[in-house]
Amino acid sequence: MDNKYIKYIIFLIIVFPLKNLIKKIDKNLANTDLLNTNEMVKKYLIDEKNINNLNQTLKPKLWIYLPYEKNSRKWESFNDRNSLHFNLPYTNLTMKSIIDKCGNSFDIAIIDDNSFKYLLPEHNCVILKDFANPMKNNLRKLYIMEVLYKYGGFLVPYSFLCIKDLIEVYNKCIVDHGCFIVENISNNSYGKTFSPDSTFMGSVKDGKVIEEFIKFIKLNNENLTDSIKLSNDLNRWCHKQVTNNKMTMLEANKIGTKKIDGKPLIIEDIVGTTIPKLEIDIYGIYIPNEEIKKRHKYSWFTYLNEKDLLSSNTVFTKYLLNSY
Repeated sequence: MDNKYIKYIIFLIIVFPLKNLIKKIDKNLANTDLLNTNEMVKKYLIDEKNINNLNQTLKPKLWIYLPYEKNSRKWESFNDRNSLHFNLPYTNLTMKSIIDKCGNSFDIAIIDDNSFKYLLPEHNCVILKDFANPMKNNLRKLYIMEVLYKYGGFLVPYSFLCIKDLIEVYNKCIVDHGCFIVENISNNSYGKTFSPDSTFMGSVKDGKVIEEFIKFIKLNNENLTDSIKLSNDLNRWCHKQVTNNKMTMLEANKIGTKKIDGKPLIIEDIVGTTIPKLEIDIYGIYIPNEEIKKRHKYSWFTYLNEKDLLSSNTVFTKYLLNSY
């Protein structure tokens, strides 16, 4: 039998053990405080207090941007309007997986729209909540790239289910060009199934490629009123840098969005129970958060609380539990 298939069979045996073992792992996760995401966000969120802790080590930064306002989230009680809990419990688990797997190798920094004034005081950042979309989204993208340029590090989507430490990706991918980007499933209109994803990228501090990227964003912001078009244009710009050998790209199969047969991982693969054929050595699985929110068919998945998710039989849960 081909070695590739032998390894895949062994992988299935290891990753998806008997139900009793999953229950045991579930219990252990609860004991390690996996569900306490409120305190987790408070600990790592860059605000007036935490900004002073940002440069205390020489470890690279791992940036997690959260598109939320405190009062827009789920309250534990009527008086708890400053709760940092999310409306989508599965993203609590994905974010916790990033911190747990990467916290020893990176300085974790959670940022929201209020963080930019502390991270970029020299830019006199505008208050984003005073702007409507698409201008708000465009300015946010600019500020995030300014942060990446000033501090360096790895920008990781909060909906990425992290299976193992990303420091290996960071160290390998910055060697050649000082900047890299992750390939992901494309939502563009120019016919490509996969393309670079500018929400998932890394750079050294003061990186020249990011500097040029910022100039491109500013140029497009002046005349652009369509956030989707801007996103497509930015990803195309990054694709050009990869093609011209100015930027390294981590292929989509490493983040679980491209299956062994080359086809994209779809939502059904994530929330279903049938194991998709993915590479054995993936770093995690990118969960298409915005797509899931748009699909009413999968609203049941977004409403499951953390405990129900951990006891479910979904592919999401199986990969999560096996990574601990």
